[in-house]
Amino acid sequence: MSMGRFKNIIIVFLILLAVYQTGRLWFEDSAGSSILANIYKPKEAAPESGLKRHFAYPMRIVTGDGGGRFFISYSVADNAMRGLCDALVEDVLKDGGAISQSGSIDWSENLSSAAIVYEYNISVKSEEFVKAMNVRNSSLAAAIEAFDTIIIQPHEKNGSLITWYDSASRVCARINTGALQGSDELLLALDKVKGENNNGIYYKSSILEGMESEKNFFIPAWDKEGSPYVLGIADTDYYDSAVGVEKSTIRANLMAFFDNTSAVYDATTETIASGDENTIVKYYSNDVLEYTSYKWDSKNTDLLDDYAAALDFIAKRDTRMTNEIYLSNYDELKGERHFYFDYVVNGLPVIFSAQLKSSLKEQLANGIKVVVREGSLVGYTRLAYNFNVEDDYDFVNWDISGYITGSGADLDNFRSITLGYSANKIDLAEDNNKMSLHAEFMTIDGVSSVEALKIDAN
Repeated sequence: MSMGRFKNIIIVFLILLAVYQTGRLWFEDSAGSSILANIYKPKEAAPESGLKRHFAYPMRIVTGDGGGRFFISYSVADNAMRGLCDALVEDVLKDGGAISQSGSIDWSENLSSAAIVYEYNISVKSEEFVKAMNVRNSSLAAAIEAFDTIIIQPHEKNGSLITWYDSASRVCARINTGALQGSDELLLALDKVKGENNNGIYYKSSILEGMESEKNFFIPAWDKEGSPYVLGIADTDYYDSAVGVEKSTIRANLMAFFDNTSAVYDATTETIASGDENTIVKYYSNDVLEYTSYKWDSKNTDLLDDYAAALDFIAKRDTRMTNEIYLSNYDELKGERHFYFDYVVNGLPVIFSAQLKSSLKEQLANGIKVVVREGSLVGYTRLAYNFNVEDDYDFVNWDISGYITGSGADLDNFRSITLGYSANKIDLAEDNNKMSLHAEFMTIDGVSSVEALKIDAN
């Protein structure tokens, strides 16, 4: 064989090898890449195998600058800080280092330096968290059975201290990352947080502020009196509310829930409904969308499988929804799992007012409910609104810390203190089912005047 022909064979081999390696990088890594990381923005679909990772996503991320100021965001899918923290936590779990239980938590110690806090609205089982992070063996579950908070404290020389905390049992587990990479990147990211304005809104730690409580609360505060904040607005996403309820438009938009639209018929019911031999989709006058499937195949699935199926359905079927969502809660019943999600707008949660919940007639207590039975999705209910921000804004001037201190309320009786947009239906006859939003502080138990904690922006 001539040397020239041999070289040609080698070149062809190298080309084929390069194509093969590129294919592996693309297809094997795509499930965890940023390309598919936006399932909380449900127009972006992803394989179910890649969606299990989202079970490890927190409800919200709190970043502390080390100087007593904290910033909170419920937008976690594209959050760069979450990406850095997740990578560090995954490396720690895979490294196999010993995670030790260390009794109760010292909030002052954990929050006095720069830190990133993951807060969950559910109790996360450590075994499920490890699986969601794609780790096979870890000492986390042996150290702590479940948790609802993760605190990451990066340090320049000694790596990062990671703490998992369970507020129910008041037990935490810790590990120091040592020489593992990631702390420097987190410190740089936290430096950028210090320079951000966040519209003048930041949060204080109740513990660092000297308020007596075993719990820690992040309390909203403002840089100055009269800080501006953006107003919110909501509108139906299955018809144009400015035109009014158009049954033909709603029926056309419901077709996304069917595989074979030619087999769909219009059901005769008290509300707008379409169906085929296995499925019926209803749209009620209070803008609740309800999907029911009467066909399911019994599968041997676990919690993460069913959670991924729920997210996959939202992404592929309810294509008109644009808001980010977060997992509020889930129930495990006999043969079924129910997942409850709520909306995010402008980095803040959408909170259903008591009046809005009443109008939903017990159909929904959250923005979305998904039912998975033996591995098959059989139920989906959603308040069919998209939430956005307006160009207009109002001003905030309220001393929440002063109110809590002056009221003499027992912080240990509080459930939460949340700054968010409160969804509240207004005159349906005059405004075509539109919603108005206002900023609301949900301080809940232990405060005699909840109404005093509202800031109405209407």
